[in-house]
Formats: sequence, C-alpha cells, structure tokens
Amino acid sequence: MTDHAKVRLTTGDVLIVQTGDIGPVVVAPRDHDGAGCHALIVARPRPDTMSGEFLSLVLNSDCGYNALKRIQTGASHLHLDCTYVREVPVPVPPLIEQQAVVEEAEHRMTALDGLVARNREVIDRLQEYRTALISAAVTGKIDVREARA
Repeated sequence: MTDHAKVRLTTGDVLIVQTGDIGPVVVAPRDHDGAGCHALIVARPRPDTMSGEFLSLVLNSDCGYNALKRIQTGASHLHLDCTYVREVPVPVPPLIEQQAVVEEAEHRMTALDGLVARNREVIDRLQEYRTALISAAVTGKIDVREARA
C-alpha cells in the first residue's frame, strides 16, 4: 500500500483521534470513502476477521478506552502512537457473533436515544411551566401568600 493510499478512507475504517483527548472511536461511513485523513489513526480491520463496527464498540468500551489511555504519551499534547495502538488486545469472536453484538448494541442505543429524547421533551415542558408559573406569580394572576404558610 502506498503512503498516499494509507491516508484515504475506506468504508469500514475505524478512526481514532491521534493527538489530544481520546474521543469517540468511529467507523468511516460510505459517503466518506476516498476522503483524505489527517490527525487520525486509521485502523483497517481485515473484513474476513473483524468488522469495523465491532472494533469500534470494543475501543469505545471502558476496557478499550482505558487501554488507549494507558498507551497515550505526552505531557502537554497527548498523543497516541499507531505502533502501540496495534498492540491493544481486542477479542476476536467469529464474525457472526460480532454482528450479533453490534446489532444488540445498536438496538439498545436506539432505545436509550428514544428515552433521552423523551426526557428532553419533559424537561422543556417543565421549564415552560416554571416560566409560566413565575410570570403568573409576578403579575398577580395567582396568590402565592398562602403557599408559604
């Protein structure tokens, strides 16, 4: 592989922040195929052995995050060296199990996203009620003198 080809993204590549705080590890989507890449470590799992989605889940887990933190170097500018990233232990179950894990994780994350969205709606509604209550109390539309007693 030429050096130029190494910096071009391929669908399924796993992207890891190289310099700075370790952020979420993500999988390159199809619409970024062929895009240039700078300041990221590109992990390109062998498709016959591991899916990018599974590797991303592993590296985003507490265990994966802590493994990346342990190999991070630098005092003022934190940095990950690709040589050390290659050495991070990653479980490699059969592809069918990887797919099942990814599907279950996506299912659970979708459910959690729905709960978060509903909670945000409730919080917004409560803030509106609070504003309306304060406005009514200040303008004298409700009597709050007895509420204190």
